[in-house]
Parts: sequence; structure tokens; C-alpha cells
Amino acid sequence: MPWCREPSKPCAACPARPSALHTARACPRLGDAASRTKSRPRCASFAAPAKLPAPITARLHAEINRALASPALQTRLTNEAIDPMPMTPEQFGNFIQAGIARWSALARERKISLDD
Repeated sequence: MPWCREPSKPCAACPARPSALHTARACPRLGDAASRTKSRPRCASFAAPAKLPAPITARLHAEINRALASPALQTRLTNEAIDPMPMTPEQFGNFIQAGIARWSALARERKISLDD
């Protein structure tokens, strides 16, 4: 996925947030390579086994959010055009369930199966 790798020197076409992801036409620095790449959201997450005891879930959640709040990690993520979306464990569960529902419906609608 293309993005401007020099947030301190955004080009004229860069959006207000220079580390934001670019579409094929958004950043001239990407040139021809960008036209062959579709911009799409990425998702990375931390997950744990089902039925993990609540105190352990709470501790993991707190430690991950503490790490995400550190200036060093924020700088590194910004330079990689990653915008963290911290969620509670409940919000994350809802996010996953919504994704399953969305993609399952699309697969059914287009008759896509694992055997294809």
C-alpha cells in the first residue's frame, strides 16, 4: 500500500496529514507504481484465547494501550501511516462480529465458497 515515506517533507499533493495513505493520484512521488496499487485499509490486532480470565484481559488491554500511547511508538506508527484505533475488548468483539457479518453476506451474495 503506497504512502508518503517523508512526512517531514510532504509533497504539494499530500493531504493535510502527510502520513495519511495516498491513492494512486494523490502523491506524485509514488509515480507509476502507485497506479498499480489499490489503496485499502489494513487491520492488525491483538487477540487472546476465548474465555481468558477477565483480570488477564484487563491487564493485556491496559498494557497494549500504554504501549500505544508511548511517543516513540506513536512516531513509528505515524511514519508508517498507521492510525491506531484502541478499542475496549467489547468494542473489538463487536468490530470482529460486524466484519464477519459483512463479509459472510458478501460471500453468500456472490456465491463464493472456500472450495472456489
